[in-house]
Amino acid sequence: MLPEVSSLKRKFTSQDINGVRFFFPKDSISCGYSPLPCSLGKVWSEFSLEDIELIDKEKGIAGGFKRKNYKPE
Repeated sequence: MLPEVSSLKRKFTSQDINGVRFFFPKDSISCGYSPLPCSLGKVWSEFSLEDIELIDKEKGIAGGFKRKNYKPE
C-alpha cells in the first residue's frame, strides 16, 4: 500500500523477514508516508521482527500478523 502523492517524501529501506517485506524509514522517527507494513525496528519494543509471521500467507498483510510459535491457551 503506497501513500498518496505528497510534497513530503520520505526515504526508506526494505527487508524481507519471514516472507513479509517490511519498510524502514531512513530519515524519520515515524512511519508516516512510508509503504506498509512499516517498522521502526521492534514491535512494541518487546520482540524483534524475526518473531513475527503472517497468519494467512494467501491474504498477505491483510490477513494479519502473529508472534512466531505463539500458542494461546
